[in-house]
Amino acid sequence: MPHSTRLAATLLEAAAACPSFRPCALLEIAAFSFSEKPSLRFVVAPDEETHFRSAADSLGLKWASAPVYLEPEGHNWFSIVSRRTNNRRSLVVVTHDVSPSSLLDAETRDSDLAGSYLGYPPCCVRAFARLTASPGKWAQVLADTARDKSSIDARCNRFAAEWGGIGLLGELFPCSLECNEARGYADRLYMATRRLGLHRLADKARQDSLLPVSISESGEILTPALPGADTLSFIWNQSSH
Repeated sequence: MPHSTRLAATLLEAAAACPSFRPCALLEIAAFSFSEKPSLRFVVAPDEETHFRSAADSLGLKWASAPVYLEPEGHNWFSIVSRRTNNRRSLVVVTHDVSPSSLLDAETRDSDLAGSYLGYPPCCVRAFARLTASPGKWAQVLADTARDKSSIDARCNRFAAEWGGIGLLGELFPCSLECNEARGYADRLYMATRRLGLHRLADKARQDSLLPVSISESGEILTPALPGADTLSFIWNQSSH
């Protein structure tokens, strides 16, 4: 079995054993298996981290983990905080060459550095602070970056991950819904998934990214889109694969 296939299969098996694993990160595992991503990070239930630790050890990958606490700050947004809350999780990072302890530290102290370790586009990393400034309204802040809300490139659809779909961006928040760098990042995740032969997964991610969504006044992301609500519609451009 080729190394990339074995790596992906082992990490995907670990993900399948974790009920709290977010499906949007599945394509990131595919990209990581081809070194299209330098590192992975997962936030899972405390008793589930052992699956990723064992998987990383069996593959000879670097990893680190730490307990964290989450604070809800509105629809679909949780911040990692230092104080104890009722929502305890494990933050697990798996890397190729990046120091896992450095990534783990950056995740809680320096989001810009963490983004670079995770292979995110620099423009998107720099813009992340704009969303954290309005956590409960981040969806509307991002939606307002679209020139035409009726024909947004599906590769920039970060909303699919938040209603329970997969989408094409993994955990990346694009700096805008027009970002070429975010499109390229999504392409790499999508094509890596297809290279592994996971065509049904790739197709499902694409289908989810094409579903229109609406954003309620409170910031909730809804699909099917509500009639009369602020609706975002997505297209698959000819330049897309």
